[in-house]
Amino acid sequence: MTHIALIGQTLRMNDCTAFVRQTPGSWTIVVGDRHGITQDDLPPGGELVRLSSAPVPTGSRLKADLRRSVLRLMRRGSSLGRHAENGLRRVKRLVAPADPGYDPMGRMAGTANEALLTTHTEEILSFLECRHQQAPIAEVVVFDLFDLPAALAFAQPKGLPVSVR
Repeated sequence: MTHIALIGQTLRMNDCTAFVRQTPGSWTIVVGDRHGITQDDLPPGGELVRLSSAPVPTGSRLKADLRRSVLRLMRRGSSLGRHAENGLRRVKRLVAPADPGYDPMGRMAGTANEALLTTHTEEILSFLECRHQQAPIAEVVVFDLFDLPAALAFAQPKGLPVSVR
């Protein structure tokens, strides 16, 4: 039986690969973001599947890549980086515009992003259904909450376990 790990954005890819390496079984890692992971990052026997749609709009990719690089640099080995990150977050809140639709955490909002998320969810559902017909799926592990609606829609009717890491 196959285990499926869903991770729409690769910011938590290190957590995903560490979990997959520690948990026995045949793992298929399904990613929506094409950056930050290769087949070499997976344990032996692991399979990497890249979807054509991603939960993050294409225009936001450069900003997300830059943010991801800065966060990795700041979190690398010292508490000073974590303190700097918290300080920058506080400054950002202070200088943020007083727009009622402004979201300081950068979460997705709006109809264009909702349509993109719906497309991503539908692609995950069709992939999971196709894969389940080829080889039974034992469980679905979600590392990105963008993928949770698709995982629940697939697993609940079949009685499969879904966990969020």
